[in-house]
Amino acid sequence: MPITSILDAARQYAAAGLSVIPIRLGGLKSPAVDSWERFEREIAGADELTMWFSRNVGIAIVGGAVSGGLEILDFDKPGLFDDWLASLAQLDPEAHAVAESLPRVGTPAKGMHVYFRCDKIGGSQKLARARAAFTDCVGKQKTTLIETKGEGGYVLAPPSPASCHAANMPYERIGGAELTAIPRISERNRQIFFQAARAYNEIAA
Repeated sequence: MPITSILDAARQYAAAGLSVIPIRLGGLKSPAVDSWERFEREIAGADELTMWFSRNVGIAIVGGAVSGGLEILDFDKPGLFDDWLASLAQLDPEAHAVAESLPRVGTPAKGMHVYFRCDKIGGSQKLARARAAFTDCVGKQKTTLIETKGEGGYVLAPPSPASCHAANMPYERIGGAELTAIPRISERNRQIFFQAARAYNEIAA
């Protein structure tokens, strides 16, 4: 079903078993609620969704068990997702095919969010970091290359206004399954995804 507004998106995401929270405008990516931790445990009700998303806000999807075992791979450096996908094809063609079917959202920083559900997930973690910092789209020096958002984490999602990000650029769905139909992958494929991601790590643990 097409998404016609941010309130419509919130209702569709919630109906698909995803916990969502409103995000303030201004580029800090901070929740527009006093305390969002409750929504790590439960999905907001219809009245809360209407109250939150009838305003000019962005929307974030919360990872973890509350969203059906949701985890998001976050590729921070431009081009790295394509490199990872190519290396995955060499490492394990089956896992590569699964990865290509997953929802992909392009970020304002020219990175990528890859969504999946799994029976086994963890807290948010950094999988790969660069030895030398790179400059992101707003001039910030960063070393994180690939990280996850799982329990205790969230990511901004379409159709958040561009002003939710400091670059004043939107989050855009690129391909794969719809965000309202996030596939569940095997623990084996999750492990292979992480193995391929950690191959880009340049800093010893």
